[in-house]
Amino acid sequence: MSELTQEEIRQRRLARLAVMSAGVGPLSSPSLSPATTSAEPSNALFMENGSMLYTPSTPVKNYPMDIDGSTPRKIEAVDMDTTTPRKIEAMDTDECAITPSKIQSTADNFYTENFLYSTVTRILRISFQSEKSCIILSSIWPTHPVLTSISYMDSNCVTLTVSNLIMEALDLIMYSVDKPTQLFQEGSQINCLQYLIDCYSRMEEHEKKYSKKCSISTVKELLVNIKTELCAALALLLEGFLTEPVKKNYYNMLYEHLKRHTLPSEFFFELVHHLEADTVRFQKIFSPLLLVIRKESQKGSVSDSSHTAALQVLCDLCECRTGASSSIRPFCNLMIKLGNWLVEPLTEATGREFAKFTFLGPFLCTSLFAEDDSRIAEKLQTSTSESRPMVSSLQQELELTRNLLHKVFYALLANSGSREATLQWIAIALKRNEKRSMINVESRLVAGDGFFLNLAAVMHQLSLKIKLDKVDKFYPFHPQSRICSSVANETKIRVNSQESQQWVEQLNQPESGHVWQECKFPTECWFMTLHAQHLAYLPAARRHQRRMRALKDYQKLVDEMQNTETEWSQTPAARRNRELIAMWQEQVKKLLLSKPCAEAGLMDEKLISNYMHFNSMAAELEMQTLCPEIIFATSSSTLPSKATALFANYPEWYVEDIAEFLLLALQHMPQIVARTMDQMVMTWLLTLVCSANCFNNPYLVAKLVEVLFMMNPAVQPRTETLHERLLTHPISQSSLPPALMKFYADVESTGAASEFYDKFTIRFHISIILKSLWQSPVHRETVIQELKSGKQFVKFINMLMNDTTFLLDESLESLRRIHEVQEAMENRASWEQQPEEQKETRLRQLATDERMCKSYLTLARETVDMLHYLTQHVPDPFLRPELIDRLAAMLNFNLQQLCGPKCKHFKVKNADNYGWEPRRVLDQLTDIYLHLDSDVFAQALAADERSFRFELFEEAAVRLERALIKAPLQIAHWRELSAKAQRIVLQNQKRELDFSDAPEEFRDPLMDTLMDDPVLLPSGKVMDRAVILRHLLNSSTDPFNRQPLTEDMLMPVEDLKLRIVAWKQKKE
Repeated sequence: MSELTQEEIRQRRLARLAVMSAGVGPLSSPSLSPATTSAEPSNALFMENGSMLYTPSTPVKNYPMDIDGSTPRKIEAVDMDTTTPRKIEAMDTDECAITPSKIQSTADNFYTENFLYSTVTRILRISFQSEKSCIILSSIWPTHPVLTSISYMDSNCVTLTVSNLIMEALDLIMYSVDKPTQLFQEGSQINCLQYLIDCYSRMEEHEKKYSKKCSISTVKELLVNIKTELCAALALLLEGFLTEPVKKNYYNMLYEHLKRHTLPSEFFFELVHHLEADTVRFQKIFSPLLLVIRKESQKGSVSDSSHTAALQVLCDLCECRTGASSSIRPFCNLMIKLGNWLVEPLTEATGREFAKFTFLGPFLCTSLFAEDDSRIAEKLQTSTSESRPMVSSLQQELELTRNLLHKVFYALLANSGSREATLQWIAIALKRNEKRSMINVESRLVAGDGFFLNLAAVMHQLSLKIKLDKVDKFYPFHPQSRICSSVANETKIRVNSQESQQWVEQLNQPESGHVWQECKFPTECWFMTLHAQHLAYLPAARRHQRRMRALKDYQKLVDEMQNTETEWSQTPAARRNRELIAMWQEQVKKLLLSKPCAEAGLMDEKLISNYMHFNSMAAELEMQTLCPEIIFATSSSTLPSKATALFANYPEWYVEDIAEFLLLALQHMPQIVARTMDQMVMTWLLTLVCSANCFNNPYLVAKLVEVLFMMNPAVQPRTETLHERLLTHPISQSSLPPALMKFYADVESTGAASEFYDKFTIRFHISIILKSLWQSPVHRETVIQELKSGKQFVKFINMLMNDTTFLLDESLESLRRIHEVQEAMENRASWEQQPEEQKETRLRQLATDERMCKSYLTLARETVDMLHYLTQHVPDPFLRPELIDRLAAMLNFNLQQLCGPKCKHFKVKNADNYGWEPRRVLDQLTDIYLHLDSDVFAQALAADERSFRFELFEEAAVRLERALIKAPLQIAHWRELSAKAQRIVLQNQKRELDFSDAPEEFRDPLMDTLMDDPVLLPSGKVMDRAVILRHLLNSSTDPFNRQPLTEDMLMPVEDLKLRIVAWKQKKE
């Protein structure tokens, strides 16, 4: 559009004033003669009701302005109600007359009127006379009727002209050919919004500079009027009633001023106060501003600190109140009315949609993860030499963001009008993203890791000061709970889904006596924090671990393919293989970029500390639910015999999440755990480990045991203080060793398909813990007492022997296969003659054997260690009839492996790489023999017809002596034991010959040996007690009909026992 000429601008003003004079009566002023009034059209600048056109109290139904390049500008359909009350009412023109009752002297009045005029001109920079740095109205509009008036400085007239002067200035800015730079501060942008801001700034400066003069009531009234009219003009500008030839986005400009703090805060608050009564108009004016802020938030990044600007503006708006003492936050009320406050799901990706399309979603998506913000990866990649300070800086930036987010959510929740909608927003966010807790979830369906880490951080701060006595522990099952549907579908701690449903239905029955409490904010906030935490850190950590495994797999594929390039480079598959290498290398590159980003987002000390604090609260709540009497544990505290109904119905992950988080934190940031882990978490951990009967899932107890394992300084060196606290805890000293030994036996059967291999890992953890407890005199005494009197010890020793047998056997078998391949590879000629496929197969098997051998030897070493120190200090329990025979057979078999003719097959290269120490194993095995030396043990050795040979013991003695493994006295002791066993062998041979014709009823039906203590089984069969007890150690069933069987169900057969004894005596 071409620029308007000066004459066109004047003609348009005259046309506008002509339209306005038709609807509003002329200003009655004694200073204007009738002739002058009739000669010129009535000027709107001096109309009494002129200011009503721009005050927000006047309802404006339709205010379009048709502007083109040829026709005069018109104001159409202006609906003005002169009876509507206004913030600044128009003054009667009669008051313009100077009377003795209103002023004390003409000089004082002139002084005041002159200051009023100078105030207007300085602030608005529009004047009727020649003024420096002002727009001179007379030079633009020489025919203006007021220019010849002698009373234009009358106080009331000046006040009344403010609105019109502002509008004239805006008109000049929008349509003037030459930019009216005099209206603006030096260096300011030239637009209507900037002019209004500059005016307000000049007014504030004027008030400070002339504070005494501005305290005069007339001047004060003028300043109030200027404020009001500036706010009214700004409201009209934002509404779009003041149209321009070139449309400008004043909301973007307003956002920039708010972001840079160049908008006087009082100006904005005045505008809010100005519009608060008219909610429809308030929503119309400020909704676009909120949407601009949301849009700008999506452009920012933590990498350049641009992410906080929009959030800071939103935070400032949320803090804005309708009054100093008011609790109403109008922008919070406005926010929940926006169309995108909540969105209906459109696809199956409900969680991802929620984070992307809801109003608050983008603010929570600020993240350090590469998939959320690729600029983070680029920044960390380019600053590898200073990665640690850079990561710390990024984490601080993110912490600032989370603090601002907390302020926003706090304002939304503190404001009564938006509290319910905000709680519902959080509940829906949790519901639509509940799949995040699944082990294998499609990331495209749910919100990102950054979104939930931020939400959980906000919820942590909101829950920080909540007292647990204000939290209703039954809330997850409350009929009005926001999380009850999620809880209903979860696996429970001790009951199945049907039992849980029946229990909840029973609570709802009047006769149950249970009264549901009102769902109050502390309860809802605390439990939603627990659920937000469940969907945040651990899923993000698991995803990172999967990425790292994928990184290793891709790198392994690349290495294998490149190492065999000479074999396929000349084949038809060469092109395809090179494409695969390029694809895998690209994946490796992406994963390497994402690695430092994820570590920066997850290994955040502040984040870990917040999780530790809230987990402590969660542990305390669970303790209050399970056994409130031992929250402050003492040596006399009694562990729960069974789970309470409420605890049994809680989701499993209430316990598992705490344990899993502790494992991750102890692995990566143990110093934070040591500093923040309070006594409550330690009590919770020990209580649950010692109360395995309260859980259905043994793997849940195994995870708790693993936490104790990670606290061991032998595993994690920076946990000395935690381990010391563990050793001194009353529950640890009185109950932990027996509980661990019982669980060692119970884990034999877990119900999982992988139970056979899982049990070795779990028992390895228990072995390490027991070894560390053995160093404490208090715990050692507890273990000894359990070994002597505990019923569970027999099963524990039996499983210990089983594991030792299996692990040593598998380890030695793996060593044999490794030896064979290594020996074959030494013969280069023979090795090269083998087909390539066969060589590759053997090499792959070698790698598998090496890996398995190392694992098995690690487990076997700890198992043998435990046998070694237990038999040294408490040998008697190992000599029980149901144990001694199997223990002797196990020792003899392994001694034969180590010292027999096959021992040369276990010689391998680089034995230390596998943890293979044959001297150490032989030393410990022979020590166990010496620890158990007794007549009973010698008889058990001699009874092992499969492996016991006197020559084997002599060969072992020679090896011990030659390798200096044992002292001479110990070797002499060894020879005495073997000689004793050999004498018993000879006696047994003669005895067996004498008892070979024993009656069938005297023989055990399973072992076909002469019975010593016959017992009757429920199935009617008679067996030797030692034989059936040995069977029950491995299986609690009747060997004849597989029915359940326990030791107390065995009935002695005294008459048969007496007959057997008599028969033996007769034979002897």
